[in-house]
Amino acid sequence: GPPLSVVFRKRPRAVEEMTLASGDRLLVYSDGASEARDPVESELGVEGLERALEASSGSDVGSALDALHRLVLDHVAGRPLEDDVTMVLVERGAGRAAVGG
Repeated sequence: GPPLSVVFRKRPRAVEEMTLASGDRLLVYSDGASEARDPVESELGVEGLERALEASSGSDVGSALDALHRLVLDHVAGRPLEDDVTMVLVERGAGRAAVGG
């Protein structure tokens, strides 16, 4: 469907397909996660999320998602979040999908 904001309705939407192999994970997140700022105004960034996701590769999906959530909260160090933070982590299993959110 159309994006939530009318600002983006006139922009063409690219559609891409990807295949996840068994054990692959896909993290879908809102910009509030990557743009979370610490007390000196430094953003967590996509790189911070990527590092944390890689570090959690041995954990189950729920624990990995909990760790990502803690990372965002630790990064802001008690400051209020400036935007919503939504994260969904999907892992392709052998014949089934596991979803945490």
